[in-house]
Amino acid sequence: MFLKITLEILLLLVIIGGFYYGLERGFIRIAAKPIKILLCFVLAFSFCKSIGTNIVAPLIQAPITNYIKEYMYDNCAALTPENMLENTPTILKIAASAFDVELSDSEEGTSGAFLEKIILNLTSPAVLLISIIIAFVLIYLLSKLLLSGATLIVSSVFEIGVLAKINRIMGVVLAGLMSLIVAWAAVAVIDFLFHSSIFDKVSFIRGFDGGPLYRLFKSISPIGVLLSF
Repeated sequence: MFLKITLEILLLLVIIGGFYYGLERGFIRIAAKPIKILLCFVLAFSFCKSIGTNIVAPLIQAPITNYIKEYMYDNCAALTPENMLENTPTILKIAASAFDVELSDSEEGTSGAFLEKIILNLTSPAVLLISIIIAFVLIYLLSKLLLSGATLIVSSVFEIGVLAKINRIMGVVLAGLMSLIVAWAAVAVIDFLFHSSIFDKVSFIRGFDGGPLYRLFKSISPIGVLLSF
């Protein structure tokens, strides 16, 4: 009885909380956050290669190249074809893989000559990789800043008159739907756990049917829907 009442109260709180959140925040603020994150990733992914290659790479080419050379000479002086994969820095191996540079193509020779060959082959790909990563982060942060400003402007417009009412109604619908999905998912997980082997000998768990809300969500559980076909 206690479990039934507790779950019903929790489900009810989730649903009511969702509707209240939608009323307070409005549709624009609720929808803007995931859309903003998605757009930031899309913009950053779309332009990071061109901006990284054409703008960032020339700016960092010299210092990164010198840093890689110093690091390799200081820490990988005994590099050979046999120990190359184990001792080459991970960022250089990733750069080689990303830009199709075959490390095994490097000709064997003296340790110093081999190291020079590796540095020559991997420095440019490493610089490009680092440049693209830097460009991705910068574009993402700049996009987030600009989209946050745009969201603030649009949200302020939808806080006036009839638009405010529409915004809040749509927010209630959106957040309410999200809260129903959360409650449904929670019931699906709980019901799945109650059917696990650890509760085989717990009769009240095995026979647990829940209250009205629990039974409603349980009736459309994922496994139940699959078994209905």
